[in-house]
Amino acid sequence: MVGGMTAAALALAAATLWLATEASPRVSGNSAAAAGAGTHLRQWLRQHDPRRVRDGRLVRVQATAQEVELLADQAAHLAGGAARTQLMAGRLTLQFSLPLRWPGTAAPARWLNVDLRLRDGPAQPGLVETVSVGHLNLPRPLTAAALRLALAWWDRPANGAAPWHTMLQALQMQPQQLVLRYRWRADLPQRLADWFMPPARLATLRPYHEALRAELLASTAPPPLTALLAPVFSLAAQRSAAGDAAAENRAALLVLAAYASGQPAARWWPQAAVWPPLPPRGAVFGGRGDFAQHYLVSAALAAEAGGPLADALGALKEVGDTRGGSGFSFTDIAANRAGARLGELAVRAPGRVQALLAGAPQDTALLPAVDDLPEFMGRREFEARFGGVGAPAYEAMISRIDARLDALDAYR
Repeated sequence: MVGGMTAAALALAAATLWLATEASPRVSGNSAAAAGAGTHLRQWLRQHDPRRVRDGRLVRVQATAQEVELLADQAAHLAGGAARTQLMAGRLTLQFSLPLRWPGTAAPARWLNVDLRLRDGPAQPGLVETVSVGHLNLPRPLTAAALRLALAWWDRPANGAAPWHTMLQALQMQPQQLVLRYRWRADLPQRLADWFMPPARLATLRPYHEALRAELLASTAPPPLTALLAPVFSLAAQRSAAGDAAAENRAALLVLAAYASGQPAARWWPQAAVWPPLPPRGAVFGGRGDFAQHYLVSAALAAEAGGPLADALGALKEVGDTRGGSGFSFTDIAANRAGARLGELAVRAPGRVQALLAGAPQDTALLPAVDDLPEFMGRREFEARFGGVGAPAYEAMISRIDARLDALDAYR
């Protein structure tokens, strides 16, 4: 009897999972990759940065229909999917498609397609009007009850503080504008920092910070990137003897990427403010200083979330550079994609990456020739020559870069 009930429960769960997922996405493409979208989003986020707002102050944020679409699509894009929004009087419809992959596979096995409708309102969970996941349409009472349970479980600040979702005061939708009102809490950045980087994980980063600092103190000029990789990944190999090699590689790449960004560690992890600072030496990779940043940031992103995310963000950044930046550069794309391959390999074959990098390989072992690739193109030139991200001429250049990466032993 018990075995039959268990089998029935498993069958019901499998059927529900199958109905909730689909073979293809309902939303594809991404407006976040449109020319200038990255720059516009960064400007919008800087404009609405609340960190200088006084604690407890009521804040009003306005977003146009286009900005809502860009924000939603960028959020979905970080997970490899896409989103579409529609603003109406009193309603916001959000549709997004996210890929579901089996471990160790690149192609999506199924897709999670979600339709969500929000309405004007002063508080959660009444803002959520309807939800459908795949072929499952969830009734509103069930949705409200599930949301209450989820908030009660997840949104539990320590020390008796009010739940975070109570910061939201009101949401108002019009056909071309969304208005959000919330009450700012000055302790939110630190709470988020602890959530994204728990103290236990932050402690795994410090040894790599110290190893990198020792190497930097021994030089007075920008050192070769491979000279920085060698001691850091030698340490990763040592620490892996008693731990998780992939986790050690992730920690090493995070520290290196934070350094390559040119910002102090405390800029990324406020809890690291007490760490000794790293000398601002920079690093040279492929004969250039900017390639080290492209390579390491993409490697860290790929190690944390996968190569497609690192590739997409690299392309988005280059598109943003066509307006007011250095211009679109396929040389930077090559460094990004090389770094993404390293990050993926650092998780998939961690011991191999440790041995490779600890040996201080030549730059040419990690980065193919890029001198003949177009760079520093403004928006008009980039679109005239390559048609934009995803166009056939653009994809041909990406295939050309990938072929060069395929030829490197390091990424085979």
